[in-house]
Amino acid sequence: MEEAEQPGADRTSFAQSRPRLPLIIAAFVLPVLVGTVLSGGTIRENSATYDEVAYVRIACRWWRTGDQTEITRMGSPVTFWKWQALPALVIMDATGRGRWIDEPRRSLPDSLPWFRASAAWLWFAGLGIVQLWSYRAYGTSAAFCAGLLYALGPNLRAHGSLMTMETPLWTFIALATMCLCESIRTGRIGWRVASGVAAGAAFSMKFTAVALPVLFAGIVAVHEIYERSETPGPIRSKTITHASINAFRFGCGFALVMILTNLVLTGFATIAPSERTGHHPWLESRFHPAIAGNLASVLETPLPVDWVGFATQMRHQRSGGPSYLLGETSNQGWPWYYLVAMLVKCPPVILGIMAIRPWLARLQDRPEEWVVPLLCLAFIAAACLSSKRNYGYRYLLPLAPIAIVWLSAIAEQPRRRFLAIFAVAATAWATASSHPYELTYFNVLAGGNTGGHRILADSNLDWGQGLIGFRKLLAERPELNDITLFAFGDIEPATYGLEVESYGVDASDNDEHLPMTVQDCRTKYVAISSSLIFGPWGPKGYFRQFENEPPVATTSDGTIRVYRRLAER
Repeated sequence: MEEAEQPGADRTSFAQSRPRLPLIIAAFVLPVLVGTVLSGGTIRENSATYDEVAYVRIACRWWRTGDQTEITRMGSPVTFWKWQALPALVIMDATGRGRWIDEPRRSLPDSLPWFRASAAWLWFAGLGIVQLWSYRAYGTSAAFCAGLLYALGPNLRAHGSLMTMETPLWTFIALATMCLCESIRTGRIGWRVASGVAAGAAFSMKFTAVALPVLFAGIVAVHEIYERSETPGPIRSKTITHASINAFRFGCGFALVMILTNLVLTGFATIAPSERTGHHPWLESRFHPAIAGNLASVLETPLPVDWVGFATQMRHQRSGGPSYLLGETSNQGWPWYYLVAMLVKCPPVILGIMAIRPWLARLQDRPEEWVVPLLCLAFIAAACLSSKRNYGYRYLLPLAPIAIVWLSAIAEQPRRRFLAIFAVAATAWATASSHPYELTYFNVLAGGNTGGHRILADSNLDWGQGLIGFRKLLAERPELNDITLFAFGDIEPATYGLEVESYGVDASDNDEHLPMTVQDCRTKYVAISSSLIFGPWGPKGYFRQFENEPPVATTSDGTIRVYRRLAER
C-alpha cells in the first residue's frame, strides 16, 4: 500500500512550498507560547494536591536513598514520578537547594512549583504529539486548532500543571494511538511496534493502560472485517473468524512489546509481593500447612516491581472506594458517574461539536475517522462498567488529546472553519473563567464552580489545593482570622503559613483528633474544605449541617468555605 502524501505538502515543488513554512512554524509555536504563559499562574497559585504530597516525598527519598518501595505498596508505577521530578532534583542539588530534598514536607511550598515546572515537559510533549498527529492527518490549520484546544483546555491545563500520573498517561496513549493509526494506514509493522512501545510507556505511567491491548485488538478486528468484506451485505462467519484470529495475534504481540518496554523502563527492578517473610497467618488459617508453605514461597519471590504494584491496584479496585455524585456517597461507585462528569466538566460547545463531528468531516482515507470515536466509546464504556473508585473526571482525560486531533479536522474545511474558531473561543473562555484554578472548573450546565460542588467533589473540585487561596482570603478579610480550619488533604495547613487552629482530614478513617462536633470549636468562624462538606471524606454526617447553609465567605477557587459557628449567631 502506498503511503499517503502528507497534508500540507506542496505537490508542485519545494520552492513553491517554502512560503508556507512560516505558517507551519507559527501553527506549532503559538500554542506552545499560550501554554507557557498560562502554566505559570496555575503552578504558583495552587497548594499541594493530595497525591502530590506523597509523590514529592517518595521522589526525594528515592533521590537520596534509592528506596522506591512505598509507591509499589501504594499500588502505583515507579516511573512517572521519576521522569517528572528528575530535572528538579538535579537542579535543586546543583543550586544549593538540597535542603528542600532532605526536608520535602516542610519545604513543599518552596519546592512544589519547581517540581511542577519540572514535570511540565511531559505536558509539552503531549502538545507536540497532538500537533504533529493533526498535521500529518489533516493539515496545518488542523495542527494549529488542535494545539490551541490542547493548550487552552481547562482540564488539560489543570492536570498538566500538577505532578501526577494523568499527563504522562495521556501523552503516551496519544502517541500509541497515533502510531496505531499510521500502522493501519501504511500496513507497516514498524508502526505497530512503535505503538506497543508507547503503550508500554503509558502502562509505566499509570496502570489504566493495561486495557490498551484489548482495545487496540478490537480496532484491528474491525479493520480486518472491513478489509475482508468484499461486497456490502451480511458479514461471513469466515471473515469474522479470520479477523478474530488476527486480532488475537496482534493483541498478544502488542502485550508482549508493552511488557518488555515496562521491564526496560523500570530497570528490571523486582520486589516480593508480600512484605512478610516466614510466618503468614492469613495463609496458615485458610490452607493446609504444605499448601500454605508453597503459597508463602510464591508471595516471597521477587517479581517485576510494576507487576506487584498492578496487583495491589487491582485489590484496591475490587474493594471500591469512597465516591461522591449528586449529593450521594457510595463505596462501589456508579455506572453513570463518568457520563455525568463529562457532561459538567467539559465545555458544552466542545461536547456539541464532538456530537455532530461525524457529519462535519468525512475523510475516508484517514483511519482516525473511525479509530478515534471507536476507541473513545470503548474506553468510556469500560470505565463506566468496571470502575468502583469514582474519584474524578481525570480518569477520562487520556481520551482528550486523541479527541482533539479528531475534532481538529474541521479546521481544514473552509465551510466548517467557523466551528473550529468557535470551539477554540469557547475553550479559551472556559479557561479564562477559572484561571488559575482550572482544577475547579465546571461548565455553565453545572453552574460553574459555585454550583459544581453539589454534583462532584474530590479531584473534580477540591483535591486539597486551596490553602494558598485560604491564606489570601484571611489576609484580605482580617475579621475572619478567629477561625478553625478543617482542611482536606495530606499536608498540615501550617506548612503554608496558616497560623490558625486547624485539623487535617485525609482519606483514612483516622478522625480521633477531631472535636466531638464542629460546634465544640472555640472560634467565631469555621472554614471547611468542600470535599468534606459535599464529598465522601471525613466522619459520616460530621459536616452535614453546612450542606444547605450559605457561607459567609469562599476562597477564590471555591475549595474552602467559611461559616459562622452556630454559637456565635
